Amino acid sequence: MAKLDEDDLKLQEYHNRRVAFFDSWFKAWIQNRMELDRQLLSLSALAIGLLVGVLCNPDNVFQFVIWFIAGFSFLFCGGFILIIFHQNTKYIEILLDDHQTEEKAEEKVVLSEREKQKTQQLVLMTKRAFFLFLFGATLTLGLAIIQSGFIIVKAT
Repeated sequence: MAKLDEDDLKLQEYHNRRVAFFDSWFKAWIQNRMELDRQLLSLSALAIGLLVGVLCNPDNVFQFVIWFIAGFSFLFCGGFILIIFHQNTKYIEILLDDHQTEEKAEEKVVLSEREKQKTQQLVLMTKRAFFLFLFGATLTLGLAIIQSGFIIVKAT
């Protein structure tokens, strides 16, 4: 009987380690997944402030259009990120719903079709937000160069 108790303790210890491992893995996965989104949101807000504060005196219609499109790129990037944050909570709820029953505890975790679809949707939204940020950053850099009056002179 002492042997059975020892085996039960080892099994319980193994189970506890497994739960702790998956708990830390899941937390790290969420943090890693959201870090890009947090950085894009912060940088987009900073870029909007830069556009309004420093580069707000366009000299002609072309500069105004670049300024306007860059501002909206950063604004839409921020909007996408806020939607992604909201969708992430729903995604986590889906994951927990699908893998919460006791009889599934020993099975290998396989994403359901609903989880795969939600993952693809979130990845696509993150890519769009990243593209909008890069587009806005490129336009802002171009606008800064145009407004600086930088001229390349060829040596004769």
